[in-house]
Amino acid sequence: MKTPNHRNCRNERTTNAAAEADVIDSFRGWLQTAITAWEYGQNGGPSKQPRSKTPNYCRSLANLPDNALARELAAPVLAVLDQIEYAAALFQRAVPNRAASVPLASGVPAAPAIPEQEAYEKVLWQLDLALALTLRRLASIAGSRTRQTACTDLLCEVALQLNDAGPPGLVSKIDAFAPGRQTGASAHGE
Repeated sequence: MKTPNHRNCRNERTTNAAAEADVIDSFRGWLQTAITAWEYGQNGGPSKQPRSKTPNYCRSLANLPDNALARELAAPVLAVLDQIEYAAALFQRAVPNRAASVPLASGVPAAPAIPEQEAYEKVLWQLDLALALTLRRLASIAGSRTRQTACTDLLCEVALQLNDAGPPGLVSKIDAFAPGRQTGASAHGE
């Protein structure tokens, strides 16, 4: 009976780890190319170059351990969301009385905003818009995938989000910013 050569086992593991790292590094580079193409509006051109490698990378990374495909695809999205959250918290602290700049429902005018506050509120509005644009696309994709998936993580997250209609008072806040807009039951003629 032959005894295993431990040195060969270690070399094989090192080779496998290096190959996995190469695939992940290559995928990250390709993903950066795809992101840049999207930013410059080149994602839908005739060749659709960034999309052409998607199936191959998905197959390769899905076979790696530790949910490599999911982890690698989620990382840049989570990094952007982290930056939005950080900037929003920073600018929100710089606008100590943001609610004071919103006209009161009783018709009493709000206190005049200082120029810095107006600039910070503009940043906050655009950060919020970035979240809205992201959520719009994310909700569409997630809704479509829930009809076809067996991934309980996705099913549970979507179910939790659908059952959470937002913080208390959200509908009345929307009404305060957009008077006359129909929301909730009134929008459906109830």
